[in-house]
Amino acid sequence: AQHNITNVVATLGTATTATHLKQLLRYTQHIIFCFDGDKAGQQAAWRALEQALTILNDSVQIDFMFLPEAEDPDSFVRTQGRQAFLDYRTKALSLSEFLLGSLTQKIDTHTLDGKSKLLAIA
Repeated sequence: AQHNITNVVATLGTATTATHLKQLLRYTQHIIFCFDGDKAGQQAAWRALEQALTILNDSVQIDFMFLPEAEDPDSFVRTQGRQAFLDYRTKALSLSEFLLGSLTQKIDTHTLDGKSKLLAIA
């Protein structure tokens, strides 16, 4: 708010729940999660994705934005500025891009067994 970035909310820690998401969807059909670029941010994003899958429908768009490694939203806006933060949204991944990208890092999709495993997990 101090940097005139509106329509945002923050959870305490990484506690995003399906209830939070349902409340947000009363106001918008497009949610962009923004996470720190470190391993903890990736883990928090995965937990948010799991919650999002429980409420997902055709009218909802959920994206995942990951900041550079040493940044959090506050530090990014303070060092790079409001417009840089808003522009960074173009780097956000769709829910399906994040889901499949995360799963394919752990599975060899060059084999039939790997493709079958990916399908089963997804």
